[in-house]
Amino acid sequence: MATVFDVAQHILKQKGELSTMRLHKLCYYSQAWHLVWDRKPLFHEEIQAWRTGAVIPELYKEHDGWFSITAADTPGSDHALKKGSRHNLTPTELDTIDVVLNGYGDFTGNQLSEINMRECPYCRARQDVDYMERDGKVIPHSDMKDYYTARYGKNRERNQK
Repeated sequence: MATVFDVAQHILKQKGELSTMRLHKLCYYSQAWHLVWDRKPLFHEEIQAWRTGAVIPELYKEHDGWFSITAADTPGSDHALKKGSRHNLTPTELDTIDVVLNGYGDFTGNQLSEINMRECPYCRARQDVDYMERDGKVIPHSDMKDYYTARYGKNRERNQK
């Protein structure tokens, strides 16, 4: 199975330098759609409902304190993600991520966070957490799969997103 770092490397290679908030939300949506289309997780790292939306703590640890981040092979970058390789992804996994980037990739990190925070998987995971707390509870795969399947239809094809 791929890691969130493999997914992040592909996103960064496709989109260039991104805010860390934007990267987390694009990884979240890649996971969500992979759960719908392929009925299994894209990566094993957990996603939590933080005050700023969906965050992957393992990825956050790699860039804590940075506003933006680049792919590992970006020349001269002091804020390059060191872990992962997009070459660890299967063609199906790459396809999922590319469709997500086509649908969500032009939104800013703040826009993606606002969208994410209005959706049921995030709201459900955050419901018993004080607003001022940064960290939140895990967003279960089952909630993500059920929500996006019900909202957008389980038979929706990747290339129609």
